Amino acid sequence: MNKNLYVLGHDANARLLISQLSFAIDKSKTSLALLFNDETTLKDYIIGGSTVSYENRMSKRNPLIKTNNFKASIYPVRNKFQNNIASVSNNNPHIDNLIITNRSCQNSNILNIYKRNISENTNILFLNPGLGVIDTVLKESWGSNSSLYPNVFQGVSNHIIESGNNFKVRHYKAGNIKISAYPNKSESYLQFMKFQESYFPNDTDVPEMVTDLIDSPMLNALYTPFKDVLGAQIEKLIIDACIIPLVILLNCSYKDISTSSHTGNTISRLLDECIYVLLSVPYVKQLIKVDPTTNLIFDKQRLFDMVFQTAKQYDRCSPPIIDTNSDIGIEGNSVGNVSDILYVNGYIRALAQRINFNASANDTLLEMVQAKRNLKSKYDSNMTIIT
Repeated sequence: MNKNLYVLGHDANARLLISQLSFAIDKSKTSLALLFNDETTLKDYIIGGSTVSYENRMSKRNPLIKTNNFKASIYPVRNKFQNNIASVSNNNPHIDNLIITNRSCQNSNILNIYKRNISENTNILFLNPGLGVIDTVLKESWGSNSSLYPNVFQGVSNHIIESGNNFKVRHYKAGNIKISAYPNKSESYLQFMKFQESYFPNDTDVPEMVTDLIDSPMLNALYTPFKDVLGAQIEKLIIDACIIPLVILLNCSYKDISTSSHTGNTISRLLDECIYVLLSVPYVKQLIKVDPTTNLIFDKQRLFDMVFQTAKQYDRCSPPIIDTNSDIGIEGNSVGNVSDILYVNGYIRALAQRINFNASANDTLLEMVQAKRNLKSKYDSNMTIIT
């Protein structure tokens, strides 16, 4: 049966995935296309030639730059691969497979645009979703009736990549993408993790979308138990909470963070706060109950070392910049933007408030990033252009 696969997003991850999937999919059976949720991005893409360029900066043995044409649209387009799905109107082409990369698209406001194209037969992969985001999206879009939910998967990527002009993506360091099924039908996290202990990998039917990602050599995608992806999400959250706001506030490179002797105390305080509040979260307690080795994720010295190691890995990427013309505030590369800061550090703040804990270091950085953006916005609005 012929299928379609849409990638919703325009960030570095969207460009990496679609460029590599083009080599893995069977084009006689699967149509591959981009979805953009705004006309400006679509127009820029068309003006740029409707191409995505993948630039390999890791090894001379691989092609330095590979450019491919991909169809793109705001809404799904019916084509020769489109099947008639009984639960979806013929006027609304069905989305068989959907990968959502931009965090700004991983919310019910955006997903509701495509809700009429999505059924319980649709496979959706959220890449690098925020903790708790998927639950919120499903409940806000489909309510409590889990039988209506699409088949949901989540992935965490640690590839070091960067967006360039004209929909280019630069690949600096190979990593992997851990992918897992998501307990969205009726199970709690704990029930699902225990179920997987006995039946993984046969607990869930793995769609071709996931196997296509696994078959893409440069992605190094792995299908893993849910608990492994959840652990990777927690680890990424803590590291990002320490690195991204410091790079923004100090207006420095990632390498500067890794070599500075003056950031250690701040990072230490941030780690203390992240560890304390995350260990209070029910799903973290459930994860530890299923897999006691999860406690290793919260080893402070290990995390401290990982923060500096990660900053060194980001060395070749350009630091993000404040952009007051952007809805998300900070535009840069896949390593950090304001949506990351507002989610990551904002999430830590929300958890701390829930347990009446004073996460002062995290709160101060979050407020300073917001203040810096507001000041730049005020400065930009007062500028006089001399001609």
